[in-house]
Amino acid sequence: MRKDKPKNNKKKSKKLKFRMFPTSNIQENPKCLRKTKRDEDFKSLKDSISAIGIVQPLIIFKKKKDGTWIVEDGARRLLACKDLGMKEIPVLIKKKPSRTKTLIANMHREDIPAFDRAKFVKKILDKKIISQRNLAKKLGKDESWISHLLKIASMDKEVIKKVDQSSEPWTLSALRKLSNMRSQDEQLRMIADKKKGEIGRASCRERV
Repeated sequence: MRKDKPKNNKKKSKKLKFRMFPTSNIQENPKCLRKTKRDEDFKSLKDSISAIGIVQPLIIFKKKKDGTWIVEDGARRLLACKDLGMKEIPVLIKKKPSRTKTLIANMHREDIPAFDRAKFVKKILDKKIISQRNLAKKLGKDESWISHLLKIASMDKEVIKKVDQSSEPWTLSALRKLSNMRSQDEQLRMIADKKKGEIGRASCRERV
């Protein structure tokens, strides 16, 4: 009697298509919170690419609306290659973008001010792309950290507008204090004090 072969329940791995791709046809992801800066780290990246080339292929996908090719992973490498005048670069092509991957890449960037980070977290959670618990887990944070950011981003519209207009970014600790104030009048007074320089400059430059 013939025995049936056991079913293989393992999901087939999705292989990305590798190819050399025209550099000029790829654009940075418009959903990134901050554009790539040409700082010292970027210069070191350019020097490395100039010396040994691209070690890790960029990951790109094609937008359905207009057919634009967008980089999902490797925005800094893309800009470095464009600066170096490289006509083609190695890429891995995805059929559709990973919303959570783009999210995590944004949140891990060190140059994101605390207030922008808070607004971005609220926007993502409002869209129900990922749960608060899973977001905290992927970012290596606890849920209370996410809750603080949500409270900050949920302040009154007038307060949010004033914070956005600040000449220097707010620290997470200062934003927590602002969001915990009992009234909008108190919040607006704190913003006015910061504008006058009554809140230390060093505190203003602190990062999350």
